[in-house]
Amino acid sequence: MLLQTHHIAVDAWSVEILFHDISELYEAAVADRPPQLPALALQYGGFAVWQRERLHGQRLQDEMLFWRSALAGAPTFLPLATDRPRPRAHRFEGGVHEVALGPEVAQAVTSACREENVTPYMFLLAVFATLLYRLTGQDDILLGGPFANRGQPDFQRLVGYFANTLVVRARLAGNPTFRELLSRVRETTAELLDHQELTFEGIVDAVRPPRYAGVNPLFQVNFRVRVDPNPSLELAGTSTRRVPVKIGLARFDLALELHVHQEGVLAEFNFDTDLFERQTIECLADGFVELLAQTLDRPSSRLLEFQLHDDLVSPRATAPQARPILRSRARDEH
Repeated sequence: MLLQTHHIAVDAWSVEILFHDISELYEAAVADRPPQLPALALQYGGFAVWQRERLHGQRLQDEMLFWRSALAGAPTFLPLATDRPRPRAHRFEGGVHEVALGPEVAQAVTSACREENVTPYMFLLAVFATLLYRLTGQDDILLGGPFANRGQPDFQRLVGYFANTLVVRARLAGNPTFRELLSRVRETTAELLDHQELTFEGIVDAVRPPRYAGVNPLFQVNFRVRVDPNPSLELAGTSTRRVPVKIGLARFDLALELHVHQEGVLAEFNFDTDLFERQTIECLADGFVELLAQTLDRPSSRLLEFQLHDDLVSPRATAPQARPILRSRARDEH
């Protein structure tokens, strides 16, 4: 059996629902019994209607005002030094570099999150933002990433695309301690979760950042954290396993996805091969691992006190000079 879906119809949350439902249907057929699937209060079309009715008028204006204020004055280009000049057109050619860390790292992250009253997403985002700050010298950084956007109980069991890309602002000015940065990230993320319904396209329309050919608007680096095991397909009398597929795609200059589970932490660095050599990303990944270890060990240290290899510190890239694209829609490049 081959189950193939487009991302416009299914998000990561939906995969877990699909696996659960397929497993139950299979076991019910084998046992010759009726399947026991929970009743749904509505279908995905109902979500579309709810969203359309909710995001209009004053509420839409309030959400746009929030994002305009939240991102006011933030640099919308992150000057990561690249190995090659940025091409005028984004070809989306990508590579992947993976780093697997042991269970002791996952346990240390979990313990640190408990002590600092943050989630693994907040903790690891603070580590990554610190690395980007040390690499670029920019102390105000925008990162993008997917959020579930399933706050309503009726949406929990629906298969469909609910996930929304939001923009997280990391403020690192003043050389704070890592613990102070965690507090800033916690506050920003908590506020952001109350305003996750406006689409990314709507955020771009609200902020109206400068637009350049080949450059993703508002952010060029994507960040995502998954916690606990991947959903699995359990079919009675069979064994199943995931088959990794490398499609050579890069939607952003750089993307970091971290999977935190009992067996360890898997870090996947996806990068634009038009911009970066693999060796550069491997070096950057080593820097992230070093920084993670130091922040776990010394959260009271200031950001500039953490040690990084000299070859990680390189000149900043200049902002793109291409002619701005004034009216293109966000979906064209995101």
